[in-house]
Amino acid sequence: MKQDTFELFISYSRRDNAPKKPGDAKGWVETLRDEIMARHLAKTTAPLRFFFDRDDIKGMDDWRHRILTGLQQSKILLVCLSPEYFKSDNCLWEWEEFHRHKASRLAGHESVAPVYFVEAPGSDEQATAAFQSFVNRGQYKDGELEKFIPRWREWHAAIRRFNHYDFRPWFDQGSDALAQEAVQARLDELAGNLTDRIARTRRAADAPGNLREFNPHFVGRTRELVKLHETLIRDGAVGVITAVNGLGGQGKTEFAISYAHSHADSYPGGLWVLGAEGRAELLPLFGELAGDARLGIALSAGPEETAAQRGLRVLARMKELALAAHAHDPDGGASCLVILDNVTEPRLLSKPQRSQLPKEDWLRLVATTRLGETDFPIGHGPLAFLEMTSLDEADAVDLIRNHQPPLDADGLRRDFPPATREADEAAARQIARDLGGFTLAIESVAIHLGLHGHIRPAGYLARLRAEGLVSVDALPADADVAAQMEHREKQLALVLEQTLKMLGAAEHGPALTALHYAALLPPDSIAWPWLRALVEQEHPEALATRPGYPDPWATLRRRLEGLRLLTPADHPELARLHRMVAAHLTARLGDERIERLRRLRATVEDFALALQHDIEHDPAVHVWQVLPLQEAVRHWREGEQDTALGHIAGVVGEIERRIGRMDVAQTFLELFHHTAEQYLAANPQSAQAARDVSVSLNKLADFLAKRGQPGDAEAALAHYQRALQISEDLLAANPQSAQAARDVSVSLEKLADFLAARGQPGDAAAALAHYQRALQVREDLLAANPQSAQAARDVSVSLNKLADFLAARGQPGDAEAALAHYQRALQVLEDLLAASPQSAQAARDVSVSLNKLADFLAARGQPGDAEAALAHYQRALQVREDLLAANPQSAQAARDVMVSLERMARMEGSRAGGEANALELQARALGIAIKLREGNPGSLFYGRTVAVSFFLTFQRAQGAGNDKVATQCLTGCFATLDEMIRAGMNLDAPMRQLHAQLQPLFQKPA
Repeated sequence: MKQDTFELFISYSRRDNAPKKPGDAKGWVETLRDEIMARHLAKTTAPLRFFFDRDDIKGMDDWRHRILTGLQQSKILLVCLSPEYFKSDNCLWEWEEFHRHKASRLAGHESVAPVYFVEAPGSDEQATAAFQSFVNRGQYKDGELEKFIPRWREWHAAIRRFNHYDFRPWFDQGSDALAQEAVQARLDELAGNLTDRIARTRRAADAPGNLREFNPHFVGRTRELVKLHETLIRDGAVGVITAVNGLGGQGKTEFAISYAHSHADSYPGGLWVLGAEGRAELLPLFGELAGDARLGIALSAGPEETAAQRGLRVLARMKELALAAHAHDPDGGASCLVILDNVTEPRLLSKPQRSQLPKEDWLRLVATTRLGETDFPIGHGPLAFLEMTSLDEADAVDLIRNHQPPLDADGLRRDFPPATREADEAAARQIARDLGGFTLAIESVAIHLGLHGHIRPAGYLARLRAEGLVSVDALPADADVAAQMEHREKQLALVLEQTLKMLGAAEHGPALTALHYAALLPPDSIAWPWLRALVEQEHPEALATRPGYPDPWATLRRRLEGLRLLTPADHPELARLHRMVAAHLTARLGDERIERLRRLRATVEDFALALQHDIEHDPAVHVWQVLPLQEAVRHWREGEQDTALGHIAGVVGEIERRIGRMDVAQTFLELFHHTAEQYLAANPQSAQAARDVSVSLNKLADFLAKRGQPGDAEAALAHYQRALQISEDLLAANPQSAQAARDVSVSLEKLADFLAARGQPGDAAAALAHYQRALQVREDLLAANPQSAQAARDVSVSLNKLADFLAARGQPGDAEAALAHYQRALQVLEDLLAASPQSAQAARDVSVSLNKLADFLAARGQPGDAEAALAHYQRALQVREDLLAANPQSAQAARDVMVSLERMARMEGSRAGGEANALELQARALGIAIKLREGNPGSLFYGRTVAVSFFLTFQRAQGAGNDKVATQCLTGCFATLDEMIRAGMNLDAPMRQLHAQLQPLFQKPA
């Protein structure tokens, strides 16, 4: 070891080193240092090189430069913890700087040793006090608390994760404490542990091997380094082979090399790297180390020696080296580490190949590969895969910072210049975001900026956005940039080409088609069903299934995931594609991009229209599709806005309106309307363009009518009226068009619904006229096409709407007319069900109509109405229970049963003596509501449903005199609403009001 290097850095607050009592010559920190040194020298004659700033900063030395030297050289950081320590900006700087270079310590995860002097709680008050201390010393500005707190908390929490040594009971006693036996024992333990750790780092520095020098610019990957080490030492497993796999350019080899350096203390028997590309046999590969002077054996044992025999001789020599180190290894392992770099042949890691290796615990293997788990045979045994993903934002910024021109003569301080530091860090963060943290791309930019110090990150960011993401590949064309890059391939285009070549010939075309379409979608929200539909359009024969054979699509999907071209997202049917890879794939498309994008949007439009229907009947199953549709619209809206984009936006906006996310709904509905208006202006003779405008106006009016802010009613009315006028004009231009007539009826009913709800003078008469005309239009359509189920269903809808209006208006004769309409609507639907008895839709329509008729009769209350209403409710419930039995996974069917039970409970509760039966029915409904929410824990809709059901059950329990159940249900109602509010859900006004009313009963005052 060089005499001018350090091994142990003591990080402390100077206030903790002040003498505690009069007469004390030294403070606690100096005392601790001297006691550790004395115990170290009692074990070994090799001195322990401390960095202690009171001794090691001389005269006019630049203190920060000198400390930086100590931090970068030291293997172990001894931290003296106290409240003062966590108030010191110097201590924070020391901690962060030490960890920037942690991977080169040769001490693995044992490079920090905390000592407690005084309790250092991580309270908000202490964090704020520390921040104020930093502000007072000019390290932070007022108002930057949000920036400081996460950094401080990470510092505090990270140190506390290490095993510590506790001197808190004796700190205030000063030097007198040294006479106590307990203090001496604790000092013995600390000093012994540090001596052992330092000894390990010394042996690690002397370990044989062909490992290249550590890359001083390596950053991050802390969790992955720990995970890899834990995997390799698990069960002392000789056969554990960890494959570091991932898309090329993410730094797999650099990670493996950095792991070997950072945990070299665990491998004093040797650190070796073997290039494995194209190799399929392990023993001949090991044999390539023969003749390496660092291994110390001859190239050949004789002319008859085979490649496999040479490999066995290499392994025997490795074992000798391991056993020679064994006597000095306190762990008793003295392992060798061998890195198999860039495995391209799965056979190399097969069980027959691994069986040729020694079954002893001195050998560990790490393999880097672009292959995935699916590329290796089933039963591949002890292979543990660790994926290399993109750098996180902070690490990417550090990589750029670490390549900056040095700020000192020794090249130790590499950082952004003080004058531009804040702007540089902000621009570097944005570069990291734009490049998605892709290691190869970040490294190229970092080296480029380091070589051209006059180019600030903001300048390169402007260039990147002007030239596009693929322009990063031009940087390694500079020979100086390429010379500093550790990656095998210097450009992502080459990496991608090599990865695509790994696709088998049979799957290459379909897989590439899937990737090209994926590249045109939002990178974090790619729906697998969309890709399948598109690949089937272009390669129907490739995805054809045959009995007894694997599903070609499932095979293709596993292959793309195995090569990490597409990776899992937050839902099983969603995937991610790195934005850098997407940019290169899109560039490969060239002129073909426009046609591919057109097909993609048309396919996504089909999925959106299908979702609009499906989500009404089973929202729990289909709601996941809303997110990728939203992201697709956002992804495309800055480019060409066609009708497909508008239709998709309209579906998303309508679904969001029904869910109740009004701000999101408004964005998409306005986009639909804007796109439709643009297309109509460009194509004024297009009936479809005019129809799209009409539909978009109605959707936007529905939104405004529901939102109900000042001015919304007037705007909604104007939209409804213009939508109706457009539909009327289209019908006048084509009076034989059933679609045009149906559109008029839809617009009439929407306008009628609005007027009926508004209730201003004259609204009722206008609404009635619109309902009656809508019904007549639909009656005419049914008469023209009596076999049309859709026409019949439309008539039933109009009859029920007209009946609802008349029942609510309540003028003389309205009740009789309403009853007649309800009865005819039910008969129309009964006929449809009789014609299609297997139709779930027809059965559900009948149940809805039965409930409407029952509601009317229950409210009218004439003799015999109650019995008839109950009979209708019971039959509706039976229909719905049959539907649920036929489809037990259907959330819609379950909710329909719940609604019917609640209707019956309401009716039973209104009858004398029916309170107990009402409670039983409502309790059944509550049970269904709870199960629905359990299946959709994050759903606002189902959360609200449970809260309402709890409250209804509370009311029924009160009516039945069951106070215990009433209390339980009221508690459940509040707990559900409170949980939703704490989760940030936007409850509607009635639910917020109910929560506020219940809050005093269940929450104690603060």
